Amino acid sequence: AVETFLDAESFYNALRAQFKDGSVNFHGAYPMAFDPLVSPRERIQMVTAEIRIKRWAVTQMYKFCVEHDLREVWAYLWENWYRSSRWELWARSVYPEIPILKTTMILESHWRRIKQDFLHHFHMPRCDLLAWILIVKLAPTYYQKLERLLTDTGRYRELPAWRKDFKLQWRRHEKTPITLPVNPAYKTDVKKGLCTCPSMPTSRFLICKHYVQGVEHVPPVFFLEVKRQRLPPFWTHPTLRPLGDNSAPEDEPNGNSTLEDMAVDVPTGLDDEDKDLVDTRPHDSDRQTFLESMDENIDVILEFTRGLKYQRQFRDQRMLETVEREGASFLRLARACLAKEKRLTSTRGSYFSTWDKSSGSAMYYRARP
Repeated sequence: AVETFLDAESFYNALRAQFKDGSVNFHGAYPMAFDPLVSPRERIQMVTAEIRIKRWAVTQMYKFCVEHDLREVWAYLWENWYRSSRWELWARSVYPEIPILKTTMILESHWRRIKQDFLHHFHMPRCDLLAWILIVKLAPTYYQKLERLLTDTGRYRELPAWRKDFKLQWRRHEKTPITLPVNPAYKTDVKKGLCTCPSMPTSRFLICKHYVQGVEHVPPVFFLEVKRQRLPPFWTHPTLRPLGDNSAPEDEPNGNSTLEDMAVDVPTGLDDEDKDLVDTRPHDSDRQTFLESMDENIDVILEFTRGLKYQRQFRDQRMLETVEREGASFLRLARACLAKEKRLTSTRGSYFSTWDKSSGSAMYYRARP
């Protein structure tokens, strides 16, 4: 049966439920361990069939749109995400190398720097002014920072922020027991640092308990010197050897390392795996929708406003003090939202800053037209 939606809100609620159930995935990769078309040899070698991955992703989304009669949604997704000239812009399966940095976090930091350091001085700047700021003001700072990081001056450099999290996750995988018998779909190649279990492709550091417990116990210096690569094996270090491998450690890591790989040791401080930005809790069908909750709060506020207007005739100072004391946080929120709306709709003065601490509570408030 085709499920139809009366408005956009009900559609997005259903789409969110599908995402939480794991039945919809926008990523350009798919779980190879559960694909019956992939043989064990292909799983262990991680042979990326880009055409098959794209067909799988497109088919999944197309079926979802057909089942829910979402013609406009499919037209938008195909035109902006899945057609040939768009797919290559975001799908990981198109390129053999796996990115090291979190692309979203880097972009968010980039836009935040532009807004906070430059654009907050101007209200709706012209395109030529924006281009001048990017080329003359912003780009030189990145060039200087990159040159400073890639040039070895012999001075001490602070270790990157990700190494601490990497060590914690590695030690956690060392202590996590492996369920026996091992699922036959989980094929681990310790030498290449690959595993077909679901944990590895979703891991921030591309490691899992099968791989970590398949290598010899690493010394503390490992976490200070280990290098990450974009191609398997993703982690290289002389002490990183499979269990039972008595061969002498190599003096140099794998030759796949490049100058760009060395740059990943930059202490960016942008990685925070434990700070989940997406609500991944199980979907509760009995929970109120956004509109129901918002309408209920609006009704309470409007009814209380009418009650306060009735209190004016009594001129009771104690009631006024109670409202100002107990409702201080709500009044601050209301004033911050209205002040933000006034600044956004005004053509005078500086542009409203997204990261202004004084108006942080009004970040999600949209100004009325």
